[in-house]
Amino acid sequence: MKFSGFISYSHQDGTELTEDLYDYLVALLSNFQPVFDENIPEGNRIEKIKEKLSLCDILVVIITPATIQSIAVNEEIELAKKLDLKIIPCKDKYVELDWSELPWDISEYKGVDFKNVSSMTDNLSAYIFDSCQSLFCMLCSKEFNKDCM
Repeated sequence: MKFSGFISYSHQDGTELTEDLYDYLVALLSNFQPVFDENIPEGNRIEKIKEKLSLCDILVVIITPATIQSIAVNEEIELAKKLDLKIIPCKDKYVELDWSELPWDISEYKGVDFKNVSSMTDNLSAYIFDSCQSLFCMLCSKEFNKDCM
């Protein structure tokens, strides 16, 4: 059984971070399947994103300065909320806003601050370990411990 996560980001300034995150998560979790918004035509974008999100377990939001202005990221967050997905926001050091000042109502979700890709992946793995215990236990079919990851 695959564990899937939609990675939401701004193509303007978040592509490199997202690619690095993808590499890290795939290496860390052998059963992790990342999902992106690539190859979606503009005409039916919302329906295609909704289809992709409905197949996911979590939404990871890479918050960069351009993400804050992104209509697409806003739509992805709102769809994920409607689908009751676990949302894991990851805020880049260049975002000078406090968590409560972000344009989305995501204050109920624990976020990850990061200074670079290494700190994001370290913090994200610790957060996933702490917050997704039951999901990972189900996926690895054993009592939860670091061997599950």
